[in-house]
Amino acid sequence: MTIALGALALLLSLSGLALLSRWYVTRRTVGVYDIGWCPDEQTEHLHRYDANGTRTCCACQCTTPTAVPR
Repeated sequence: MTIALGALALLLSLSGLALLSRWYVTRRTVGVYDIGWCPDEQTEHLHRYDANGTRTCCACQCTTPTAVPR
């Protein structure tokens, strides 16, 4: 039972660290990150959505308007 509690504590601490690191990355950078359609890659990738109405693909670094038809 002690091993199970130790494993549970480890799992909870790793989950907390993952959430904290995600919060830190999104708070220290400009823009909002989300999955979006990349017209250059022709698939969905992680994008940084900026306040000026553009987004930048994290895979190929192309910048496009926020509303891109598929």
